[in-house]
Amino acid sequence: MLITHRDIRKVNQQTGTLHDISYCRGMVSEHGEGLAGHHAAYTLGVIDEASGCSPVVWDMFGGWAKHLLVFGNPNECPLTHPFRAAVAKGDIMA
Repeated sequence: MLITHRDIRKVNQQTGTLHDISYCRGMVSEHGEGLAGHHAAYTLGVIDEASGCSPVVWDMFGGWAKHLLVFGNPNECPLTHPFRAAVAKGDIMA
């Protein structure tokens, strides 16, 4: 494994090269641009402080995240906010 400030990457031990699609990336996105373009067979998006994140972040994750793990708190957010709508729906079974 190669661990840097924001990334954890898988390294091929025989060749020393990085795997192109095996990575974990931590990022803060106020506008969602950095969340585009992550495509693989298995993907997981994680949203923390969900009641305060921009709805565009939810849209970006919706384009590629096969699974979504969302953490939030009961802070007020607009009636149309995706987090509020998701809480209102309740548990979703796979």
